[in-house]
Amino acid sequence: MKRTTIFLPDTLHEALRTRAFEERTSMGEEIRRAVEQYLTRKGKKQVAKKKARGRPA
Repeated sequence: MKRTTIFLPDTLHEALRTRAFEERTSMGEEIRRAVEQYLTRKGKKQVAKKKARGRPA
């Protein structure tokens, strides 16, 4: 696993901290889940766009 640094606005940081507390996970785990979901959705959309343009996926 690689380490990275992100900068969040105070309101987003507080929402993330609260969510992690409520889910009994770490903020890092919440971020990993969110990024994975985002990339999965983006990946599926990219495949759909390529198919619509007649390109192989």
